[in-house]
Amino acid sequence: ASHFGKIKDASNEDLALGLMNMAAQSIGTLAAFGAKASGHKEIILTGRLTKSKLFQDIIQQRIANLSKIPVTIPKKAEYATAVGAVIGASLGL
Repeated sequence: ASHFGKIKDASNEDLALGLMNMAAQSIGTLAAFGAKASGHKEIILTGRLTKSKLFQDIIQQRIANLSKIPVTIPKKAEYATAVGAVIGASLGL
């Protein structure tokens, strides 16, 4: 939120870009540190935002700056939540 503290005259596009950047950097930071702390050898990103080339570029750069852990974005990554919900429902969760 401090990224937006001194904004006076920004277009809606600039605000959207700022939010995308802030979200991608935050997610990338958490993913890199979480993977390091738990000893994971790969970070797999899912969800609808992974369809955005801008989001992919920002988050992959952030993770690369913080770790050497490779990042994978599976095909159809935007459906992971729905698939998980179906599996969970079939297991009675």
